Order: sequence, then structure tokens, then C-alpha cells
Amino acid sequence: MQTAGSCDSARILRPPARPERTDDRDVVEFVEQVVLRAFGLPGDTLRHPTRGRQTPARARQVAMYLLHVRVGVTLTACGRAFGRDRSTAGHACRRVEDLREMSHIDGRLESLEAAIDRWVAIRRPSVGVRPRRGGRR
Repeated sequence: MQTAGSCDSARILRPPARPERTDDRDVVEFVEQVVLRAFGLPGDTLRHPTRGRQTPARARQVAMYLLHVRVGVTLTACGRAFGRDRSTAGHACRRVEDLREMSHIDGRLESLEAAIDRWVAIRRPSVGVRPRRGGRR
């Protein structure tokens, strides 16, 4: 007879783990490289454990925004990709949306989005820009 604290019952009560998709890691790496080049930053700057200076922090916010809004990666996965929480990824998306009101930033983001869209179309033809909610009007 098994008790409530045994390994078998604990395994039954836990929800199944969601498998990592390798193509998500590919797109995260691509977006990270595109953003690093656009901001002129070196290597693993976006994955640094501390906030850092304004430019790397802003670049990390842009990367999270592009992953979530353009590619459709969950906020949890976006945050995890850069060693942050999902609430941080949500904050990053809100900040970048606010920054889009400035035309020079919006233009820069549009060019990054175009590069990501082309890459996604080539690498993951079944997955594109996340569909809008609400259907046709």
C-alpha cells in the first residue's frame, strides 16, 4: 500500500511536463542575434543576470517583445529565455509598445520584425505571425 507522500502518488498528482520545442530555441537564438546586432551589443549581453545599463536592458525588452508579439512565444518562455520572470517579459512588451509611438523606434522595430518574419517563413513555414483574436469583422 502506498502512502500519500510516496513517489508514485506524487508523480500521478503532478501535471505532465510540457516538452521543450527545439524550434523555439532556434527562434529565440535568432531573435537574440538580430537584436544584439541592431543594438551593437556583444555576445551574451541579453542573458546577463543583472539589469545592466539602459541599452542592454532596452535591447532585452525589445527581444522579449519581438518573441512574444511577432513570433507568439509565451511570456513565460520569453522570460525564461533571458533568465527573467514572465511578469518581466510582460512589462517589457508594455514598455516597447509605448516606445513605438516614437517614429524612429517604430521604424527600427518594423525592420527587425521584417527580418524575423522572413526567417520564420523560411524555417517554420507552418508558423507565422500570431493570428489576431476575434476573427473577421
